[in-house]
Amino acid sequence: MNIRLDNDKQWRYQWITNNGISVIGYAWHKGKLLQNEMLSAVFKDIRTAEDFSAILQDTDGHFSVIVETPDYCFAAVDRMRTFPLFITTENGKTTITNALQYNGLWNAEAIAAFQKIYCTPGNITLLQACLQLQAGEYAEVRQSDGSFQIREYSIAGNSNLAPDTDRLRQLEVRMVQRIVEYANGRTIVLPLSGGYDARYLLCLLKTQGVADILCFTYGKVDSYEVETARKVTKQLDIPWHFVEYNNELLDVFFTETWQHYSDGNHHYTSLPHEQDFFALYELRHKNILPENAIVINGFCQDVWAGSMLTAPEHQDFRKHIAQKFDYRLPKDIPCNTTQEYEKWLQQNRLSKFIVNAVHAYTFFGMDFYLPFWEKEWMHYWQSLPLKERLYQQYYKTYVFSNYFEPLKTAFHKPAFDESAAPHPLKQWLKENLPQSWVQAIQRKKQQQTATDSNNTLYLYRAILDKMQFPPATPDFRINNIHALYFLEKLQEKTQL
Repeated sequence: MNIRLDNDKQWRYQWITNNGISVIGYAWHKGKLLQNEMLSAVFKDIRTAEDFSAILQDTDGHFSVIVETPDYCFAAVDRMRTFPLFITTENGKTTITNALQYNGLWNAEAIAAFQKIYCTPGNITLLQACLQLQAGEYAEVRQSDGSFQIREYSIAGNSNLAPDTDRLRQLEVRMVQRIVEYANGRTIVLPLSGGYDARYLLCLLKTQGVADILCFTYGKVDSYEVETARKVTKQLDIPWHFVEYNNELLDVFFTETWQHYSDGNHHYTSLPHEQDFFALYELRHKNILPENAIVINGFCQDVWAGSMLTAPEHQDFRKHIAQKFDYRLPKDIPCNTTQEYEKWLQQNRLSKFIVNAVHAYTFFGMDFYLPFWEKEWMHYWQSLPLKERLYQQYYKTYVFSNYFEPLKTAFHKPAFDESAAPHPLKQWLKENLPQSWVQAIQRKKQQQTATDSNNTLYLYRAILDKMQFPPATPDFRINNIHALYFLEKLQEKTQL
């Protein structure tokens, strides 16, 4: 078996190897923040898969690790899959690597799924004979013959526990303590939209006395996101910058700068996320972002709070995935319970598409931390009863009454962007109208400029104009056209 690590496209973080142990990133283990040699030392006594799994279960943060022993090689990614790892087999030889190389063998199943969910599902990649570790997974590879198994070590479960405000307050305090500890005096940069997650995080930092914070917001000048962020930062006395997503800035998508980022970010598994990229590009070129800043954002708190869940009478999760993503989940993937559905989300779209976007920060020279992905934090929210999580009822009540109202930042999202129970007639039509009718209605809705906060209609049409094989019926969903364009360009590039 072989290990091949490439640091060329890691941008900020680098793999380090000592005494058969390779690590990247940072983690908290038994309450201590560890990096580099200190992180690798945690794994120095590993001999069995059980040893490896036990340490991983007690480790939190952004990291990946590879441990070689005389008989086995163990490899793992964190609960977010921050730094991807892959297992390839060629001519009877097994290789663990962080950078796949094109092998001329496209995976048709993966390509079809990629167009719908913006990542390759499960352990497959866009290339045959190349597998990936999913969030919360590790691999055990036998040194003698290269045979391997992939196992899970951690996916948060549901326990149906009642809300516990005291416990939540403890978790909030620890979260901010970790942010401050890792920032270590660096400026904290927080992307702020008109939603609740980043605002909640900002209020937590503010109420616990964190001072060196800078916020930015992007989009169209007249969007509610911009106006809300402006009011929030003014009320909290936080420095704030706005980046207008005009046509000229979005055209950066067609430059070598974007292509360089995309090439280093897709890993043959993930659609590079463009949303923050343009703002970072503009802020960096105007020297607004402090050197060595650390970006903290609110990724996925809405999901833990229940935004992706459905009412009990509509809990056919396979049907829900088909309606929401136009993707048919394979029958061998369990998805009959809330826990199984959320596990699928976490290991696929959330980690491979959403979390993968953090590397836009490292591309522009900044560090990052995702506090809402802490293990105990996720477990708290996912353990709440469904009635508390449905439409984020408990979450919204909690943040408004405990933070937004006391701090005078209680600005609600407009109805079209708010998570709420759907009108019964709307729900019935969605479930019973022919799919072609539903898609036609959605296409009409996507073309409404009033809800186009980030000027994505312009970028959609610009991408469409440059495609060699454009879709017969444009749906005006930016990620859909981006996925098609990305695959078209990737296949062109690899065939040269």
